[in-house]
Amino acid sequence: MSIGKFTGIGVGPGDPELLTLKAVRALHEADVVIAPRTEKRDDSIALSIARPHMRSETEVLELIFPMVYHAESLSDAWKENRRIIQQRLDAGQNVVFLTLGDPMFYSTYIYVFELLQGCGHPIETVPGVTAFCAIASHHGMPIVEGDDVLSVVPATISPEKLEKVLAVSDRLVLMKISRKFEELRQRLQKHGFADHALMVSKCGQPEEEVHEDFLSVRAEEVTYLSTILTRRNQSVSATASGAGVIKNAKKAILAVSFGTSVVATRVANIDLLERELQVAYPEYEVRRAFTSKTVRARIAAEEGIKVDSAQEALERLQQEGFDEVLVQPTHIIPGEEYDRLTEAMMQFHQSSAFASLKLGRPILCQEGNVPGQVDDFMIAVEALQTQLPVCADADRTRVILMGHGSGGHVADRCYDLLQERLEAAGLPVFTATVEGARTFEEAVEWLEREQAERVVLMPFMLVAGDHALNDMAGPEEDSWQSQLTEAGYRVEAVLRGLGENPAFRKIYLQHVAEAVPFAETAACDCK
Repeated sequence: MSIGKFTGIGVGPGDPELLTLKAVRALHEADVVIAPRTEKRDDSIALSIARPHMRSETEVLELIFPMVYHAESLSDAWKENRRIIQQRLDAGQNVVFLTLGDPMFYSTYIYVFELLQGCGHPIETVPGVTAFCAIASHHGMPIVEGDDVLSVVPATISPEKLEKVLAVSDRLVLMKISRKFEELRQRLQKHGFADHALMVSKCGQPEEEVHEDFLSVRAEEVTYLSTILTRRNQSVSATASGAGVIKNAKKAILAVSFGTSVVATRVANIDLLERELQVAYPEYEVRRAFTSKTVRARIAAEEGIKVDSAQEALERLQQEGFDEVLVQPTHIIPGEEYDRLTEAMMQFHQSSAFASLKLGRPILCQEGNVPGQVDDFMIAVEALQTQLPVCADADRTRVILMGHGSGGHVADRCYDLLQERLEAAGLPVFTATVEGARTFEEAVEWLEREQAERVVLMPFMLVAGDHALNDMAGPEEDSWQSQLTEAGYRVEAVLRGLGENPAFRKIYLQHVAEAVPFAETAACDCK
């Protein structure tokens, strides 16, 4: 029996000629094509683009996907659609899911993709041309140039968040702009983005509308499928618009990570966190440093990118005349890497290189033993609960966290404290480490005591890098997944770093807000 394959296809914004050759091939091989629609629409633009490339016998399913999606409490419609897709795949059929633009860009497909993870069938995503890329090319409007900072923003975000984005951006792509259009236009004028704004509605479709005079657009002319491309007036700085200039600022946040050479997880975790820091603190310039010499060397060799060490980054900030520097480690515990960071900072503190030098704390640091002090460990457990799988007694599911560990270092105790909080919360989770005192063998013994049947492996690290990909979930016989599978457990590996969890990114942002002068930095409770 053939194995059914699920393929998500981006058909582009509306122009049939923008459909890729890979998409055409997948359509020709499809047994079932799903054309999603909402309760409000009776037609499918994506289906009309795809149909000329489909076989006549291909089954078409126009399924309704409600606009509201909650992973923890799926509506009956979402559950039924997942059942239908799974049924077709189990029958050995190739199922294609259509979406306008790109499947991974503000698309219903993203939620379908997440729902089908672990379905037992191969999944492939075929990229498509986004509306803003098509608009830029057709109208000869560069999206970014030089060192421009580009922001792609749904206009539905809060005014406070939008203000922060407008303060740090050189160029903008605005989506979903039909609501509160007048308010949006006023904000773009305030920040110097209105004069060069181009708005296109229903890009690539027969009814496409182009508005080059943005200031004269009437609110009733704006549809949901409207996109704005614009750039800031060169004569208008963020300071003039009431915000604060980033490029010439003398304040910086140095985000210091262990680092990873795995590009995808670096983008999904470290890059994302740094972007959120920049948005949250627009008056600061966010810089990067990696503490791992091996990772820095590998990135330089494989990508031709020079990443500074903490020492180099601080020297560069000093040379460029920054007055205030806030160093935020993205480490999990205050172990060896954290110690090397504080040693690097010491010489800059002693020489008074900066008017202000502050340090934030890692994820696990304070126990909350001092009145008014937060319990970092409990906060981490609460953040972890947002991504834990359902551990029902019916299938005896248990979770093993893979921490890095810092063997022989006093901060390795942090993992014991974390385990105490997990047990106090009644969570069926065991923390083990790669290089610490809490071993994988102890985790196996715990599984036996728990009479576990299904095991979910999760990295308790900022990124799902080499340790997660190889030591935890690698194909080698000594990986955790291989050993547990050999022992008879049903094993699932979740290859997502903590940086992909908004709750953990929020912790780092809070630690930036609570950073203290380097001279006043107290030792963490776990040390």
